Amino acid sequence: MKVQALTLRSEMGLVGADNADNRVSGAGAMWDFDSQLEQRVLPPGVQTATPKQLRLKLTDVGPLNPPGDDNGGHPYVQLRLKILAPHRP
Repeated sequence: MKVQALTLRSEMGLVGADNADNRVSGAGAMWDFDSQLEQRVLPPGVQTATPKQLRLKLTDVGPLNPPGDDNGGHPYVQLRLKILAPHRP
């Protein structure tokens, strides 16, 4: 099973994947979870045997509360991810 970043964005600065298995830092970054899965299968409702971090890096960060910002800030990072796994009946 793999997880692919479709988009990585932040209104606070530049965001990139810091530990993608394919070494891509932007859209297209991919993390491989096969080593966390027993027999390369993740049944419904079951967690992976060991955790895996998706580490992100935020650079060129602006002020945390820009002048005139009434809502106390922004989400740090927004990700759109796609899960890639073979279908097993």
